[in-house]
Amino acid sequence: MNYEKYQKKQKQHLSSVDQYFLQTLDKLDALADWNDRYNRTMMYCHDKPLRWREGTMDQIWIDMYNAAKNVLNARIISDYVTAGEVSAAVRSKSGKIYVGVCIDTCSTLGICAERNAIFNMITNGEHEIDRVLCIPPNEGKGAPCGACRELMVQLMPGRYKEIEIMIDYSKDRVMKLGELTPEWWID
Repeated sequence: MNYEKYQKKQKQHLSSVDQYFLQTLDKLDALADWNDRYNRTMMYCHDKPLRWREGTMDQIWIDMYNAAKNVLNARIISDYVTAGEVSAAVRSKSGKIYVGVCIDTCSTLGICAERNAIFNMITNGEHEIDRVLCIPPNEGKGAPCGACRELMVQLMPGRYKEIEIMIDYSKDRVMKLGELTPEWWID
């Protein structure tokens, strides 16, 4: 009997709890493989550009990037919840950096990394945003979603247009929230 047939036969005799446990282990193995490949790719792709840009990019953006990178950790929380595929850093007007990760659920109760970082800032007694940086999957580029923009606008009505958003870290491309959100209902 070959090994695959043996494994299949063994799994038939397992309890439903054991089968669930094995399925969860398979999912974690798949996620670990993905995370390992992702981290190796990022080290290869981003090691030299960061060194090349040292001293030319504002140190605050570099600190924010490193803070967000430190919490970037894709993982499965349960069969219904994943977290950490995206991370963000928010710098408050006081100069403190707050981080957050995305949390995705199968029932749309999740939250974006940017809003999570903003809620972290609010939890710590601050509410004025200076800068926002996000590390999306594969460290691509992108602007905050409408819900994240809406939260920033409502937190700082009349002043939200000056919030700086890192659109593309690899190209050092920054835009103001007012450029991304020129005609908002709150104005």
